[in-house]
Amino acid sequence: MSSIQPLLDTMQKLRDKEDGCPWDIEQTFESLSKHLIEEAYEATDAIAKKDYLNLKEELGDVLLQVIFHSQIASELELFDFKEVSDSLNEKLIRRHPYVFNGGEKPFSAKDQTRLWEAIKEDEKKNIKPSSIFEDIPNSMPPSLRAERIQKKASKKGFDWNHPHEVIAKIDEEIEELKVAVANQDKNNIWIIDPIDGTTNFLHGIPHFAISIGLKCKDEILSGLIFDPIKDEMFFAEKDKGAYLNNQRL
Repeated sequence: MSSIQPLLDTMQKLRDKEDGCPWDIEQTFESLSKHLIEEAYEATDAIAKKDYLNLKEELGDVLLQVIFHSQIASELELFDFKEVSDSLNEKLIRRHPYVFNGGEKPFSAKDQTRLWEAIKEDEKKNIKPSSIFEDIPNSMPPSLRAERIQKKASKKGFDWNHPHEVIAKIDEEIEELKVAVANQDKNNIWIIDPIDGTTNFLHGIPHFAISIGLKCKDEILSGLIFDPIKDEMFFAEKDKGAYLNNQRL
């Protein structure tokens, strides 16, 4: 802990309006966001290559981004690095009750993941999102976003082993829509999509489509998203890349 303060002091000096670095002074949350992502990818690459000497440097670069953003936030009187650190520490303790508060210990890492998610949902129980996918960042790479959507959908029971099962579910929803239209039932024409929670059926279709993703031992191998509004189709396959409208990304 003693080594972090000099780093915080260095960043504060770099951001000093009179004597600091012009480049550092000009930076904002928005201008730095791409660097935060780039540094995370470089750290991941070092791990994949087992280049642990480089990993030390790359982790430092990731930490720099955390400190940089915290310094900007402090200047704007939003929060500071101590609040970031304290918030993280409190969350780790809160989501591991069996370690810090004598709770029942999970039998496996998978059990712990379920416990983590349960505690996370309880923390946000008073927050009413417009969609269960609302907390999935749009800035995520498409393949990772598709995986997160699949996991969310599976929690709502939309997780199938074969594409024809997905098609059957879509047919079921379309038949319900036909009945509502035939009966001029305006309250049910704009049905609430059981996955997304939105009220526009057409916008719910892409979330059915993502469930066509094929899995093996809980690992997603491929996924498909079709957006009828934009007329775009995204397909991703593990280790083979991603495509948007048949164009490799």
